Amino acid sequence: MKKRFITVVLTLSVVLLAATLALAVDDSLEAGGGTPPGSPPAGSPNAPIGTDCACKLIKLYVSSEICQGCCYTGTVVWEAYGGSGTLRIKCTADPSSLVSVGDSCDSSSFELVKPCGSGSATVYIKGLNPGTVKIKAELFLNGSLCKTDEQSLTVLKVDLEIYDGQNGSAVPEADEETKGAFTVANLNDTDDDGTDDQNDADVPGEQDLMKLILKKPEPDLGGQVTLTLPSSVKLWKSADKAIGEETSTTFSTADLPLTRWVESRQQSGVLRDLVLEMEYHDCKDTVKATAIWCDTPIVRSEQDGDYTPKNSKRPSSYGEEWGPRIDKLGQHTSINSLGQFFAYNNVEIVSTVRPNVSGIPVYRWAVQRHRKTRYWEDGVQKSIETDWTGDSYPPNNDTDQDPDVYDEDSPGINNPNASLSSCTAKGNLRQALLVKVHSGASYSRCSPYAYFKSGIRIQKQGGAWTRTPAGSNFVGTGEIPGSPSEWTE
Repeated sequence: MKKRFITVVLTLSVVLLAATLALAVDDSLEAGGGTPPGSPPAGSPNAPIGTDCACKLIKLYVSSEICQGCCYTGTVVWEAYGGSGTLRIKCTADPSSLVSVGDSCDSSSFELVKPCGSGSATVYIKGLNPGTVKIKAELFLNGSLCKTDEQSLTVLKVDLEIYDGQNGSAVPEADEETKGAFTVANLNDTDDDGTDDQNDADVPGEQDLMKLILKKPEPDLGGQVTLTLPSSVKLWKSADKAIGEETSTTFSTADLPLTRWVESRQQSGVLRDLVLEMEYHDCKDTVKATAIWCDTPIVRSEQDGDYTPKNSKRPSSYGEEWGPRIDKLGQHTSINSLGQFFAYNNVEIVSTVRPNVSGIPVYRWAVQRHRKTRYWEDGVQKSIETDWTGDSYPPNNDTDQDPDVYDEDSPGINNPNASLSSCTAKGNLRQALLVKVHSGASYSRCSPYAYFKSGIRIQKQGGAWTRTPAGSNFVGTGEIPGSPSEWTE
């Protein structure tokens, strides 16, 4: 959206907003200086001229530049004697597309019918499209043209364009300040090199920077544009940061258009608190953005604890393939109608989204689950995962947009072979929240990892499976010490 800025050329007794449009009654005045409008020239009497058709020479004073989309006000002052006076102000070149002049910002013509003598009126001028136009003032007495004057005006268009992160589309002009762009605060580790992306100067696959295009002003009057950024962002010359940081905030118009990439190095406190502006000849364009990041997920595993109500909507049974579900947290076993045995550790994970993005439908959430595991049957190792391994999944049952996102996990041993006498499964697990900020995006991690551990040991007793001994069955936050290769049953 454009701001209302303009250089004041002539100070008036009544000035609304920041622009000056005026007619002067002193033919010695020049634009930018002289006697204020409405004051008679030195040595001139204040009395009427004394003819039936007489008027002072009109001059039109208007600032040389205005910003596209902005509406300005000024004051017209005139003196006409000897009959009824009519003042007309209009554009002399393409008034429908360049500028509107009149008694409102939506009018395309302006006419005043006033009695003889001096008078003043407020007029409005609005830039519609970039270019140069002439504004004309005509003063009539008794229906005849008495005096006329005109002055040129330049309408400037300044345009800063921002895109959603994750290789998203440009934010429409109408949404640049009311909705803004969205991305993930660059606190994750996209290339898994052990360095958070905000501290990494080369990130293959980086997708959380927002594309920013500094467009050439229209018309280009030369000189420089100035870019203003929040202190929490950095500007880069490429999407993966490999070319280097952009440290300049002033750019020659000869080098525009120019593409840069915006990195948010911390989460937003509120929606649209990242404000970026480009300024040229006192005209500005502003875009806003939001960088989301979520709290470290909280893991709940207390024995027989209840799931949070909004996260307990799943049916009471997985079906015959998995057996009946125990809708309580902690360590549990079950047998389905086919006599198949299941042992599992139920946990609930919740993370709070910052800032609150309730009601913004572009978001899609997912949960990233990684594990390190070791599994034995009758004392013999059958599988081992020593590096973090896993996939991403939709959060269970969490389809609304409130500030908290819930998930659940149930690591376990499912339907062991009947010929076995013992099975043991141990694992370290970590989970984080993922998000994509538009439908065509790839997910980005948007929270720290939460870590928890799980241990299940089952043995045959009297031909039936049971969890024993107690010390080998556990679930809770933290990690099993050492590498899985060092773990024992």
